[in-house]
Amino acid sequence: MRFLMWMGGGVLAALFSFFLFHSLYAGGDLFVPHEYAPFEEQRAYWQHLIEKEGAENALTAFSVRVGSLSLNTQHQLAHSFGAALFQAEGIGGIFICDARYSFGCFHQFLGDAIQALGIERVPDLNTRCFDASSVSPISCTHGIGHGVLASLGYDDIALQKGLEICKGLPGTEPIGGCYGGIFMEYNVRTMLAEQATVREYEGNVYAPCDSLAAEFVQGCIYWQPQWWLVTVLDGVSSEKAYAKMGSYCREFAKTPELLRACFEGLGNIVEDEAEYEPLQARRLCDAAGAGTLSSVYCRSVGANHFGIDGGEDQAVLVCEDLQGDKRAYCMAYAKNEIGLAPELREL
Repeated sequence: MRFLMWMGGGVLAALFSFFLFHSLYAGGDLFVPHEYAPFEEQRAYWQHLIEKEGAENALTAFSVRVGSLSLNTQHQLAHSFGAALFQAEGIGGIFICDARYSFGCFHQFLGDAIQALGIERVPDLNTRCFDASSVSPISCTHGIGHGVLASLGYDDIALQKGLEICKGLPGTEPIGGCYGGIFMEYNVRTMLAEQATVREYEGNVYAPCDSLAAEFVQGCIYWQPQWWLVTVLDGVSSEKAYAKMGSYCREFAKTPELLRACFEGLGNIVEDEAEYEPLQARRLCDAAGAGTLSSVYCRSVGANHFGIDGGEDQAVLVCEDLQGDKRAYCMAYAKNEIGLAPELREL
């Protein structure tokens, strides 16, 4: 079974964390839980630390604690920190979460906030996302989508209702924000923690995207590859899986916009599937795109993730063998300068 990809601290932080942890041990308080400890044990520890040392200090300690762990594990543990933060600080704690750990803190914090305060508070939470300075609003509103669907349920009626709630929020965009949280939660149900089960495959690789109103399809198909990889193609080698997903994208997408969204969705998960090896990420995207512009879309989003998680040196390796505008486009993503990427057209 493949692991799901859920989109360090310096010397002073490490020293701070060491002495902080040491003082907790010496004082007879809670011990730092093992990375595989149950969710509630993790949450209780971080809530205790937040209440004792303050949220910002606790987040510093958390960053040191998870710094050497895999991105997948970091994300899962960030969920427990987000839960602890909401319990300790209430809605004001939203300004502590940031973009690290694939936004796990935001996912759980906002999900718990919606479940505790009710769906009617979603517009207020959306406003707070746009007021937060530590992260882009889209990354924050993605967490709202997770919380909305977890509150409504996981059937098709809940999906439709959740999408309509997102549609009514100011600043909603078609892929990454509230819609993205809805589709990711519908597929992989991260808010259920240890009880999470991936949506079952029932013979239709395009469900639910092929039954949605046109305005929701772009976001749906972007998040579909994450589900394909761990259900339809579980056990298939990475390159064969990417080649197959590329064929799924081409068969489904009837417009350039949908084709791009689908291949960008492949890029969204390629860093993890390539085991954080930039050259392997290149090979996977090329296996999917078969030398077309589609492979550049996959590579570019992948390069952006490498840049955020591993630094620019890693990111540019995903792009370096491309030529002309394709190289410039990919490099703009690698350097997190997406607004400077040139327009691309298929030859």
